[in-house]
Amino acid sequence: MVVLIHGLGGRPWWMAPLGSRLRSSGFRTEQFCYASYRDSIAIHAERLVTFLQQFDDEPCVHVVAHSMGSVVLRAALAETAIPNLGRFVFLAPPSRGAPIARVIAKPLGRVFKTIAELSDDDGSFVNSLPPQVSSHDVGIVAAKFDILVPLASTQLVGQQDHCVVYTTHNLLPVSAKAARAVTAFLRVGRFRDDSSL
Repeated sequence: MVVLIHGLGGRPWWMAPLGSRLRSSGFRTEQFCYASYRDSIAIHAERLVTFLQQFDDEPCVHVVAHSMGSVVLRAALAETAIPNLGRFVFLAPPSRGAPIARVIAKPLGRVFKTIAELSDDDGSFVNSLPPQVSSHDVGIVAAKFDILVPLASTQLVGQQDHCVVYTTHNLLPVSAKAARAVTAFLRVGRFRDDSSL
């Protein structure tokens, strides 16, 4: 089973092409949907824990998260251990925050709390999380033409593999090349040769 988590401003349909490609490769998928502009990342993380715990009879649950979805998962795991989780693939994760979030947080941060929490400031929520997702294989797929999350910000301590797909931040979840990379990592824990991506 693979749980898909969308990013900031995302909707379930945005992850649907990736879900379809994963199902055609033999995986079952579920989507965690949340109102990403409302509440804090910590509240979304609590809801994600509850969502994941309903699959406690599954032998292994992988997670694929786009952008802020990866931060929600990291926040969830920082609070609660979920024993049957398998591999994680993060698509363009703001692992160290995003400069654009810092800029936008000045006029909008009070209304949209999650934007401020994704800032690349040292004291932001994302930078307060443990720098490593321990006990899990983590693969990172970055977007070559990403104006929202710089390539360096996608790196995460302890990641097993990292690759770059020639697309944009928002198009990663619908990219066939990204889907191939995700499928490979979920199967073998590596992206293999990413030259074809």
